Amino acid sequence: MKKNFNPGLNLAGVIINAFDSVPVITRQIREEIRNSFGELVFNTVLSKSIKVEEAIAGKTGLIDSVSKLKDEVALLGTELMIRVGGMPQASSVGVV
Repeated sequence: MKKNFNPGLNLAGVIINAFDSVPVITRQIREEIRNSFGELVFNTVLSKSIKVEEAIAGKTGLIDSVSKLKDEVALLGTELMIRVGGMPQASSVGVV
């Protein structure tokens, strides 16, 4: 994309998505991603959840659900806004 369409394009970060902490292999993959991309990896990890499929099937957003994933998406949004300069630093908005 950067080479062909937008030389000014920069990567905001890497999101670990659909994460299931139970299998050892997924935890190992998460660590490999963190080792490879370092500070580009967002602190917020999005869990694997049936809520995504339910939201798609019901033609609703995750914001309409009550779930851990909804909270994770909100945290990720806050973290993204901090990275792109649209919000104050994490300590003043409660992102850890």
